[in-house]
Amino acid sequence: MKKIFSILFCATLFLTIVNPNFAKASEEPLEKPREEYTLEEAEKAFLTYLNEKQLNYEIGSPEYSEYVMKLNNEEETNIELKEYPSYPIIAAYISEYTYAYETSLGMDEDSNTEESQTPEVLEDTQMEKFSNALEVQKEKTIGDIEAEIELEEEEQEGIPVLEFSTYSTYSVSKAKDYAKKWYNSRNSYQYQSQNNDCTNFVSQILFAGGKSKKKPSPVPASTSNTKYWYSYMNDSGKVPTFKKSTSWINVSDFYAFWSRTQSTKSSTSKKTLISYADVGDVIQFKKDKATRYSHTMFVYEKSDGTLYLSGHTSNYLKKNFKNIDEKWVKYRVIKF
Repeated sequence: MKKIFSILFCATLFLTIVNPNFAKASEEPLEKPREEYTLEEAEKAFLTYLNEKQLNYEIGSPEYSEYVMKLNNEEETNIELKEYPSYPIIAAYISEYTYAYETSLGMDEDSNTEESQTPEVLEDTQMEKFSNALEVQKEKTIGDIEAEIELEEEEQEGIPVLEFSTYSTYSVSKAKDYAKKWYNSRNSYQYQSQNNDCTNFVSQILFAGGKSKKKPSPVPASTSNTKYWYSYMNDSGKVPTFKKSTSWINVSDFYAFWSRTQSTKSSTSKKTLISYADVGDVIQFKKDKATRYSHTMFVYEKSDGTLYLSGHTSNYLKKNFKNIDEKWVKYRVIKF
């Protein structure tokens, strides 16, 4: 027994010397409840994590944003990050950073809205919008942010979309045909591919199935607006430009738009949602400790006591819902 203890002690000592973060990761849990941390504190924890990985990205830089978005969009569990002591608050930060990015800087607004708006001016304007949105969230606690999101979603459900008829002919077979044709590629003839392309693809599927776009008149440049649902390509210039609403490409805003006219159900039980969902519906996924849902997929088939899902970011035609990675802990169905 003493010999075994000595071996274990030496192994632990070796890991501590070779990797000082081993002892730190094992011995320093959060000092207070997750909900009491501000998003700014969560950002500092994330920067510590990056520093330990020797990733010296500047906040807001393309490299930093790309890394955050990758963590947000990964469909498989990132074991290293999940076991990091500050993961519960880092996950919340990743959610909020991604949402601020996708609803401001990530919109790629075209440059034909105003003659004075050069690409450089637009980029500066978007960066300022993104920074301001993130700064507002950083002042709040994670608990406050989650309470606000929950309240917003409760208020959105059942509120009719302005000037929008809830009736439209929806062909599930046509929706499935589109999913099958494009699940493993991108329809660049009509749409702009996104870094996180899952919701963009599902919107395309629904439109192919007959769901009507809701657009203002005239159609503005890309906007963060959950009252509309549209995506258009303007190929009149030398380089095609795209106009779209965030509800077309963003997980949360997609839900905000459609929950006003469609029935929804959320649960931590896959069995419950398998029973509730039908072919042609949409399922969204939420990660452990995240503040927002971050993935959207289309129900392509229902058989053998499970759902088979189509989606982008990672490309699937028939992903078995029962085999979805364990890092997803909550789901919601939007009925179509």
